[in-house]
Amino acid sequence: MGPNVIKDGTVGFLTPTHCQVNMGAISAEYMYQATVLSMANEIGTETHDAPFFTAATSSACDTGRYCRYSDANFYTKGIGVTSTQGGVAKPTNSSGSVTIGGEFRITAEGGLPSLGLTLNKVGRTSGWSQGDVTDTCVDVYTTYYGNDLQFKCQYGVQATQVGGDSGAPVFRITNSPATDDVTLYGIATATIDGDEFYFSYLGNIFFELEPSVSWDSCNASFSC
Repeated sequence: MGPNVIKDGTVGFLTPTHCQVNMGAISAEYMYQATVLSMANEIGTETHDAPFFTAATSSACDTGRYCRYSDANFYTKGIGVTSTQGGVAKPTNSSGSVTIGGEFRITAEGGLPSLGLTLNKVGRTSGWSQGDVTDTCVDVYTTYYGNDLQFKCQYGVQATQVGGDSGAPVFRITNSPATDDVTLYGIATATIDGDEFYFSYLGNIFFELEPSVSWDSCNASFSC
């Protein structure tokens, strides 16, 4: 699951489209936390998912592939579900801890990530990991539910990600050593052998989910 956001005035959260059975389409799938045992565990319903495009409509897509510029969709928060916006869970250390010891505060949106930039992610399974950007704007090829997908212009980070981490917020710490304020860059999507992960950049997410998405902890212009 990605960060909590507000889209067109609706409170919800982001998660990867590859987590959907019906990817690239609005199919009102439900999200549960922490387990799928009953409707009492429902936390949201999918309400926005950009369609894939193919080589038939764009030369940017390889033949036989379904293409997107971001691996992200939007869920509307369930009725009665509480949430807070503008934060990322902060584990007790950056060496794979999944024990929550505080919260990072999102204060800015990141620009285009550059090679060598140190970024972090906090995922459900492998916790907090960090590493340098190793790939910029590359195509990531993968297969989900029998569909050959091509996510265009993704960014790679030399850091741990494993199954269940998809959607993890990707960010840069901006005020070390206090290490509480962060700049958000996107959400983690895919991994290579667990030691490098790729993420969808905010600009591409905005492009496909439309620009009226806010996830800051201060105000719409990220001024704190």
